[in-house]
Amino acid sequence: MPGPGQAQNNFNASADVSKELNLLESGSTNVQRGNLLTLPLGGGLVYVQPVYVKSSGSTSFPLLKKVLVAFGDQVGFADTLDEALDQVFGGDSGASAGDAENVGDTTDDKQDESAANSKIVVTNTEWAEVISVVNDAFDNFVVRLQQAYPSLGEKEIGFCCLVKINVNIQDLSDIYCISKAAITKRKYRIKTDKLGITDENISLDSFLKAF
Repeated sequence: MPGPGQAQNNFNASADVSKELNLLESGSTNVQRGNLLTLPLGGGLVYVQPVYVKSSGSTSFPLLKKVLVAFGDQVGFADTLDEALDQVFGGDSGASAGDAENVGDTTDDKQDESAANSKIVVTNTEWAEVISVVNDAFDNFVVRLQQAYPSLGEKEIGFCCLVKINVNIQDLSDIYCISKAAITKRKYRIKTDKLGITDENISLDSFLKAF
């Protein structure tokens, strides 16, 4: 599995990426790359790097223009995170939202807890980057979510960001070190208690995807 350094090298080695970056960086416009973000997805690691453009004016600020995505040796480069993921996975990221597979789950709790032992450590800095990238990539998603639902806490916002980008239930279990059944309960609790959605036909995943 490629590490962050190899992912960065793959970005730099892509002729298509270099061509588009050169087109973006013209005249008084400068290209700035954001922090390389590592996220669990589909049993592997996906690397995401936002690309900003900034004019040379003293009062200008960076604007998100493109998103780089790498998974294995595949590289995506598009206007949005969704489009870049589609390039990498051929139109299907392969990440399951996970609600359906846990309805009526009777798996023994010990087996669920065992499945959650593969802990994925996400630092506070990485959490901040996740929230920032998802916010930028999805039209101020975090800002809009906080404005619409001010009772959401910071940890719940982070959870919603992972759901928004289709991090599957096993990876959520590994990140939070709880069973898949507990993840399903957390999704339901946020949907009903924080978002006030009581319609059983609407899942947290489908709501956030459309939000």
